[in-house]
Amino acid sequence: MEKTIRCCGQGENMEKYGFGVDVGGTSCKLGLFTDSGKLMEKWEIPTDTSEQGEHIIEHVAASLEHRQRERGLADEQIIGVGIDTPGIAGRDGVVRGAVNLGWEACPVHTKNSVISRTFSKKRKVDLIDNYRK
Repeated sequence: MEKTIRCCGQGENMEKYGFGVDVGGTSCKLGLFTDSGKLMEKWEIPTDTSEQGEHIIEHVAASLEHRQRERGLADEQIIGVGIDTPGIAGRDGVVRGAVNLGWEACPVHTKNSVISRTFSKKRKVDLIDNYRK
């Protein structure tokens, strides 16, 4: 059941939200959460594994931006984006060994990755995985 999000006020009284992303081999599951962790909305987009999954993160970023605009959420209301992927997420922001996505080494959250260029200037972006030392 989809819920309508009503934005309120300006400044400090604005509600805060975050996006969660679970990248899978057939679909990417996305969610919009309150800053207290309550799921407000969820949706899926297909995972495009063509060209070694080169466009997966680009499609995720576009879907998140679209949902933000659709819901009328200001940049200041989005406090972060968490991304879960198969493979090993390194501290350098590169996911390695996500074979089902076609990724040998994919820069998911690096200075030049599409998700970072799209969101990091406005919000915190982080990979959700066990970092290897």
